[in-house]
Amino acid sequence: MAEPPVPKLTLFFPDDFGDPAWAGTVYALEAPSTARGEWVLGRAPDCNLTIRIKEVSLKHAVIAYSYLRDRWTLADLESTNGTFHNGVKMISGQVVELKLRDRIDLAAKGKIQVVEDEDDTIRNEDSGPVTISSTTPLATLPTVPPLPTLEPATPPSSKTPWDSLYLGTQWVISGQTTAGKIYRLIVAGAGVAFFILMMDWLTK
Repeated sequence: MAEPPVPKLTLFFPDDFGDPAWAGTVYALEAPSTARGEWVLGRAPDCNLTIRIKEVSLKHAVIAYSYLRDRWTLADLESTNGTFHNGVKMISGQVVELKLRDRIDLAAKGKIQVVEDEDDTIRNEDSGPVTISSTTPLATLPTVPPLPTLEPATPPSSKTPWDSLYLGTQWVISGQTTAGKIYRLIVAGAGVAFFILMMDWLTK
């Protein structure tokens, strides 16, 4: 019968980690098969993980594994500058469960990440995916020809020959010309004659 796998927690120390002895390394914690596993982190030489950063306390924090609960945990050991779990400062006596991708901050240059294995690390030299862009200068890109400028259309004349004839006739028969005055006298005389004829016809 195959034995169950040993519980393991893998820690990644980035390249800019404050202690050169740990910078850029991956360290795996393996739980003992018969007892509760505990790993103390701090500056003291007798710590399980001795981290030589001045902001880190002698006994700064502890990582533990519980077979009963089947989980990894982190606790602060009343450190001077505190322990941060995923950016949140832990309070005294607090115990948090550690999971994949969690971050442990012991100092400004004391950031540790929980990873799956060595291939699951992010190095500082990783610059992300290559960005592909057009190498064609803007000046050589095809352009849309400008639309031709249209001359404004000449509005049609509102006057016709008949309009001109009508306006001329109105001007001639108006009182401003001699012909107009004669025309008005003829019209007035015709009107008087018609009135006299009508009165004569009615009195017979």
